[in-house]
Amino acid sequence: MSVETVQSTPESLLMGMKDDIPFDERWDRMKPVIQRLLSLEDVPREEWHQLFWDVFASIQWDPDGSERLQTALTTLVCERFKKIRLALEEIKEKDSSNYLELMEHYRREWDDFESQLAYIPEPFRALEIEFLERTDEELSIEFLLLLEWKFMFRSFESELRAGAKHLIYEERCGNTEYKHDARVQALKMTYVHFGRKQLISTSSPAKGLELKWDQFYYKDRRDFYVKRVADKLAEEPTAIEYMSFALDVYNFERKMTKQYIAEASFKKSQDELLEVLVNEPAASELILTSIDSIVNALDKEALRIAFILMRPDVDKSRALRKAVNQYVIKKGTERLKACSLTDGDAAVSCVLKLYEETDMLIEYAFMSHFKFTTERDRGFNELLNSADIFGEENKFPEMLATHVDGLLRKKALCRKYNEQEIEERLFGIINLLKYIDSKDLFMRHHKLHLTRRLVLNVSNDLQLEENFVDGLRAIGMPSEYVNKLQRMFQDIKLSEGLSKDVKAMLKKDSINVKVLSAGAWVRGLSRFPIQLPHQVEDSLNSIESYYKEQHTGRKLSFHPLLSHGTMTFESKVGKYELDVTAVQMAVLSCWNRRANSELTIQELCLGSLLPESDLKKTLTSLTMNPKLKIQLVLTRPQVTKVAKEFTAGMTFRVNRAFALIKSGKAATRGKVSLIGRLPLTAEKASKKEDDEIFQLRTLRVQEAALKVLKARRRVDAATLSSELTELLKSQFLPTMKMIKEQLEWIIEQGFAERDPKAKEIFVYKA
Repeated sequence: MSVETVQSTPESLLMGMKDDIPFDERWDRMKPVIQRLLSLEDVPREEWHQLFWDVFASIQWDPDGSERLQTALTTLVCERFKKIRLALEEIKEKDSSNYLELMEHYRREWDDFESQLAYIPEPFRALEIEFLERTDEELSIEFLLLLEWKFMFRSFESELRAGAKHLIYEERCGNTEYKHDARVQALKMTYVHFGRKQLISTSSPAKGLELKWDQFYYKDRRDFYVKRVADKLAEEPTAIEYMSFALDVYNFERKMTKQYIAEASFKKSQDELLEVLVNEPAASELILTSIDSIVNALDKEALRIAFILMRPDVDKSRALRKAVNQYVIKKGTERLKACSLTDGDAAVSCVLKLYEETDMLIEYAFMSHFKFTTERDRGFNELLNSADIFGEENKFPEMLATHVDGLLRKKALCRKYNEQEIEERLFGIINLLKYIDSKDLFMRHHKLHLTRRLVLNVSNDLQLEENFVDGLRAIGMPSEYVNKLQRMFQDIKLSEGLSKDVKAMLKKDSINVKVLSAGAWVRGLSRFPIQLPHQVEDSLNSIESYYKEQHTGRKLSFHPLLSHGTMTFESKVGKYELDVTAVQMAVLSCWNRRANSELTIQELCLGSLLPESDLKKTLTSLTMNPKLKIQLVLTRPQVTKVAKEFTAGMTFRVNRAFALIKSGKAATRGKVSLIGRLPLTAEKASKKEDDEIFQLRTLRVQEAALKVLKARRRVDAATLSSELTELLKSQFLPTMKMIKEQLEWIIEQGFAERDPKAKEIFVYKA
């Protein structure tokens, strides 16, 4: 059947076309057109347009037109549906058990009716509008059609559902002849239309019918799979075998449900299916008892299946997440205890590998679900701050900093990895740093290593260095630390231009100048005196004068502990280039005019102007350098242990037989670095370093506590401790003992007091 639909006719035209045709006469003209529409027969365009006018005119010019039209239309629809009912009853009476023929006839009739719902209501929109204006109630022709269909449908509902049950059963049993059967879909769409668009209230029979179809489908499916699950469990499958079976069922029903259940009910339908497959006690126990072993085996496919099956169940999903958390803690502890913690690179590599494993596991098996990521993070936080593994003073931050130094330093650990692998490891380390409580320790050691790399020009890739610092900022490292690191890079870049100018001014290509911001690099300049070769001393004076001319008002000071150079040494064997620190240069220069002399510590102190303690450290690097098979400076008597054995009566002389050994032979030429690690001011004895860290943390707690007190004015102890910890967590986690001690100190200093009426309340004093 074909018609051309028209939404409306211009009101100005209609208002001027009043006619006096009685309703009965007008209905006699409308009735055959509507009957042909209901019978799916073709309607000429003129008659279709005339139907719009007749409906409007009946309502507009006849006082009782709307009621009479509604009654006549309902009667006509009932007559049409009566014919359909009679045809269905005839099939039903012929063979009451042959539901499939009944369903096939119903499907054809429903398909026709469903298409009619799209256009039959169009000519009667004026009737709907008039009814709404007159009664303030909404009248839907579509609803009237569905309501009459529902009255007819109820006579055959049980038979149609029995047929649908049979067809769905055949499809579940693998009979492809009934796959996505149109007869079942017609029945489903009947229920969907009954409750569609809330044409009547949600408590209405129509909505109830839609829910009734869902309940029928769920119950039928539950009955089917309860038996299938019992049969499968009777085979005593492994957990993986059962989960594979359950996933196959889940995927099969997922496709099937999309055909037979409304989209709004789809999620609920799948959740109910998983309850049947997973919540059966025997199935649930089988899966849960195997989760730990599956996680330990890193069986990604099995865990992905488990995640899909267990996700809707809160308790089972929690058990799966807990297994991931315990895997991180147990596996990490086992691996770290298996490797020597004295080998920091091995420990860091062990943790990085564990992180990579769990990251890939969560991405694939758990689809990067945030709850599993959170459990992974909790596991790593507990592992990397464990006193049982790393001791009370956590050494892991220092291990991380040392490993980063190896990756970014030339001719070190970076040789083991290509550029991409280095970037991946640095990214992994940034992720690990999120779990470290003592972030300030890492930043302290990282800054020392970075200082050495930049000063000695041994950084593997400056861009990589800056990217790493950007990563530190991204994970919430304290901004004061990160800003200083970025200032260090800025100083190095600015110094390149200054160094070119100085070379041009001095007409020497052998000098490189770095002007460093004291606040960013070191906490104070080294004040001890030093005597360098006169060529170097003269150049330093010229550089300082030139800098002051270029930058008025700035102060420039020479820092020997951050300086280094190259000396040429000629022995009886050959001529060698020695990379040395400024302090080593000062000591070696003492023999420039007395090459064969044996000098005492007192004479060397006088010649180099170094303090005795620093002189002994320097002599250790020259007399017992692990890089040299033949030492550069010899002692009398010979010392082979530590600098503490140097006494006032000992003498030191340059080894005139010094040589570099290459391939087992003495080379006549070569270059060697005696620098090792720059003896930065920040380096102190272990106990002093610990005391310094403790003092710094004490000051940070005082500062944070005063900041909270000043902002709050009045605050209870619990809130103060909580906010103070929140302020400091990016650096370290203060202990309750430290917090209490510093609060007492603040009270003693008069910055705050306890409320006399409530001792747990602190009051800020301006």
